[in-house]
Amino acid sequence: MLVTNIKMFWSGKLTFCKIAFLILHVALVTCIESKLVRQDILVTEDTIACSLNCERNGSDTDVCNHATGECMLGCKAGFAGPNCTLQCSDKDKYCTLCSIGPNSSGFVCTQCNRNFYRDNGKCLQCNYYCTINVSSPLAICRESDGYCQHGCRSNRFGFKCGIRCSSTCKDICHRDTEMVH
Repeated sequence: MLVTNIKMFWSGKLTFCKIAFLILHVALVTCIESKLVRQDILVTEDTIACSLNCERNGSDTDVCNHATGECMLGCKAGFAGPNCTLQCSDKDKYCTLCSIGPNSSGFVCTQCNRNFYRDNGKCLQCNYYCTINVSSPLAICRESDGYCQHGCRSNRFGFKCGIRCSSTCKDICHRDTEMVH
């Protein structure tokens, strides 16, 4: 049951009311006018309850178009789509924020979990060969592109530490040029 606070005119006065949607198109309206509590059943043919995932920004008023269910202020973090019914992690389990194109097409992850990075709208795990620095607040790799922020493990080099150093390197090769340190 969805409960929404609204302001409405009751008996010619602006009154604060709560609408509790019992089932689709049927709601119990409770209004407090001075000390009098009034209740009535409201039946509407075109009313769609707002998703609980619609962003409210502190608003007690309607946050969606009741004819379409489309959220007017956007979605809470982790949800997407016009009615905010798509959970980002349902499409990509490492995705924390996402967007979706018209008609629920074109899913794009816009933020990934820590130690994952975005690649073409999907979340990929940082390369195993990125150096781990447990005392640093930085993730292993940069979330926007997978760049290993603390360098590479032994015998690896490159932007994402995905290239093996040549056999001419004794121990550690330079991250960008493969030259011996």
